[in-house]
Amino acid sequence: MKIALQQTETPVPVTWTATLVRERLREAYDIEKRMPGRRNGSSAWLFPTIDTFADIVGRTDVVPVRLSGVTAEEMTRWAQAIAWLRILRGYPDEMKYLAAWAACSGSVRLMLARRRIPRATFYRRMIDGSERIARALNNRGVTVR
Repeated sequence: MKIALQQTETPVPVTWTATLVRERLREAYDIEKRMPGRRNGSSAWLFPTIDTFADIVGRTDVVPVRLSGVTAEEMTRWAQAIAWLRILRGYPDEMKYLAAWAACSGSVRLMLARRRIPRATFYRRMIDGSERIARALNNRGVTVR
């Protein structure tokens, strides 16, 4: 007897959670690492500009722009996620620790040891920051994508 398995898609969450916020910020910093012109932890990305909307009306050769491994869609997701850190303007430690966690591609333990930051404090503030952002996004009605 054969059993048919149905393939189901992973449902998209309805509301933002702290975990989703952290995943998107980590994704944003991964995208930033692939941007052209990135030097010493900052990005000086080059993106082709279009002077007016009329410049692309009627063109048949318009394709997704990809610069050095970064698509226009990824640039949009990067800009959105990085802008979320402004929600934490009144909480500089939470902003700093959440950004440091998202940007860390190596060992968090080594990063904390080098910066002499207590581990419990780091994780508490990092999680608090992502929860604040998730609450703000849900209050603003931002759709989870």
